[in-house]
Amino acid sequence: MLRRALAPLAALVALLLSFGLVAAPASAHDSLIASTPSDGETLTAAPTELTLSYSAEIAQIGADVVVTDPAGTVVSQPLTVAGTDVVVPLAADLAPGAYAIAWRVTSSDGHPIDGTLTFTLDVPAVASPTAEPTAEPTTEPTAEPSTSASETATEVESESASAEATETETAPAEDDATSNLPPWVLVVVALAVVGAIVALIARMRRDRAAGQGPHNR
Repeated sequence: MLRRALAPLAALVALLLSFGLVAAPASAHDSLIASTPSDGETLTAAPTELTLSYSAEIAQIGADVVVTDPAGTVVSQPLTVAGTDVVVPLAADLAPGAYAIAWRVTSSDGHPIDGTLTFTLDVPAVASPTAEPTAEPTTEPTAEPSTSASETATEVESESASAEATETETAPAEDDATSNLPPWVLVVVALAVVGAIVALIARMRRDRAAGQGPHNR
C-alpha cells in the first residue's frame, strides 16, 4: 500500500531531477550571438567602437577584448560591460587592412568563454602631412675687380714712369756731351756765327746802296 503511494512521488521527483539536469548544462553554454562589426565584415568607414553581444549577462570581472591592426598594434581601449553587451572603444585614424579581435569573458554561470573575430577596413590610407621646404637665403655674388682693368692701369703707370726716366736720363747726357767739347771747337763755332752775321750785314748794305743809286743822279 505504502509502496503504491510512493511510486507516483518517486516518478515526480525523477521528472523534476531530469528537468534540472537538462537545464543546468543549457545555462552553462552562454555564447556570443552578435558583433558590430560582424565577423569577417569589410568596412568602407573606420569604426569608432566594437560591440560584442552575448546570450546572457556578462560579469564585469574577467572581461577582456584586444583588437590589433594590420601591423599588430593594439588599437582597443578599456572596455565597458553593459548587461549582455561588451563595448570596446577603438583608436582614431585606423589604417586600412585586416583587424583581429580576441575576446574572453565570464558567462552568467561563472565559466569563462573566449573566441576570435576578424574584420577588414577598406579605406584610403591617411597621408601624413609633409613639411613645406623653407626658402633658403640667396647670397648675391659680389663684383670682383676686373683683372684686365687692373693690369691695364699698371701697364700705363709703368710706361709713364719709364718715359719720365728716359727723359731724365737723356737731358743730362746732352749736357754732358756739350760740356765735354774742346774749347777750340766752341771758338770756331762762335767765329763762324760772327762771320755769317757780318757777311749778312754787308750784303744788306750793298743791296741798299744799289737801290738808292739812280735816284741820286
